[in-house]
Amino acid sequence: MRVKDKVIIITGGGSGAGKAYAIGLAKEGAKVVVCGRRLPRLQETIDELKSAGGEGLAVQTDVSERPEVERMVQATLEEYGRIDCLINSAVLLGGSGLDEDRWIYNFEVGIDGKFRCAQAVARVMVKQGTGGSIINIGSIASFVGFGGGAYTNIEGTIMGMTRCMALELAPHKIRVNLLAMGAAHTDTMEELSGGRQNLANAWADLPLGRAATTDDTLPLAVYFCSDESEYVTGQAIIADGGGSHTFWPGGANFVLSAFQATPRA
Repeated sequence: MRVKDKVIIITGGGSGAGKAYAIGLAKEGAKVVVCGRRLPRLQETIDELKSAGGEGLAVQTDVSERPEVERMVQATLEEYGRIDCLINSAVLLGGSGLDEDRWIYNFEVGIDGKFRCAQAVARVMVKQGTGGSIINIGSIASFVGFGGGAYTNIEGTIMGMTRCMALELAPHKIRVNLLAMGAAHTDTMEELSGGRQNLANAWADLPLGRAATTDDTLPLAVYFCSDESEYVTGQAIIADGGGSHTFWPGGANFVLSAFQATPRA
C-alpha cells in the first residue's frame, strides 16, 4: 500500500471526486479526514470507507471561513498527530452570471478556500520537517475556456496558484501539483445535465468515447499522495480523455450550458 498510514485531508469529501478519493485512499491504508459543509454527507463517506475497512474522520468545514479551516487542521492533529497530504477538492458548480454575490462566494470557496487550506496545512508540514504533498483538484477549464462565469475564471487561476505554491514550498520538501479533470461521470454532473443519458450523449464524441469514472483518476491521486511523486512539483496531470486538445463540440456545448445552469446550494 503506497499511502499506508499517511494522514490525508480531503476537502469537498462529501460527494463526487472528493468522496471517491477518500474511500479509495482509505482502502489503500491512509487515514482520511473528510471536510465539507454538509455533515450528513461527510458521515456517509466515513461510513462507507469504514465498511470497506478504512479509517477516517469527518470535520464539518466551510473553506471560505478561515476559523473553520484552522479548526479542521486542529481536529486532524488532535486525532492523528500529523498531516502528510492535502487534497484541495472543494469547489462550487453552477454559473454566477451577473450575480456579484454569487461570483464572490464562488471565488471565496474555489480560490481563497484552496489558499487558506494549503496555507494552514503547509504551516504544519513545515513544523513537522518531513515534507508533504498538496494536490489542487482542477479541471480542463484551467487550460481551455468554456464560459460558465466564475467557474472557468477560478479554474484558470488554480494553475498559476499551484506553480507559485510549489516554488515557495519547495525548500521545505512540500510539493504542490494540479490534477485537472475533464468529463467526469459523477452524481453532480448528472444533476447538471438532467440525467445519465444526457450526460452520456454529451461525452460520446470525446476522443476516448466516454467520460471518466472516479476509478480512472483515483490512481493519480494515490500517486501524488505517495512517495513515488517526491520529485514532482508545480506540475499538472490532465485526465480528460483527450478532450482539451481536440475539437470537441458536443462536450464543449454541454459544459457551457451546464455551468450556466441554476447554481447548486
